[in-house]
Amino acid sequence: MDLKRKVLYISLLCLTLIAGIFIGKAVFADELPAPGSQGDPLVTKSYVDVLENKITALQNQVATLENTVKTLQDRIAQLEKSPPSSQNPNPPAVQKKVIVIVDKANIRSGPGTNYSKIGEAKKGATYILVSQSGSWYKIKLAENKYGYIYAPLVKVE
Repeated sequence: MDLKRKVLYISLLCLTLIAGIFIGKAVFADELPAPGSQGDPLVTKSYVDVLENKITALQNQVATLENTVKTLQDRIAQLEKSPPSSQNPNPPAVQKKVIVIVDKANIRSGPGTNYSKIGEAKKGATYILVSQSGSWYKIKLAENKYGYIYAPLVKVE
């Protein structure tokens, strides 16, 4: 009896193993689509369509930029061929000036009282206005030397 039981257990074990192999093939299938391919169930058709639309839009932008570059290159070539004009097409801009309207005004290294004082201006002193930063004017003091003066202390002409 003992031998018959062993044969029965081994037979049942073999049958279970064979059934498991067949069931596994049915569940997992032999031919799965490649990951990331259109056959992959995780990649939906709508996602692929979105990517195709974005690619098309980018290709259109590239074409537009290429046309712009071509137009600019043609314009540069045309300008290089034309003779130089005797008239200056860009006349020099009129420089504005600031005039100190108080008895004494500090000139600072930057646009604020937290910057160091680099000089003083007396009433009537005139400087070339370079730019404005908030309520401070950047002024030209000398060749390659600049300072800042508080706007309410001067008038611009």
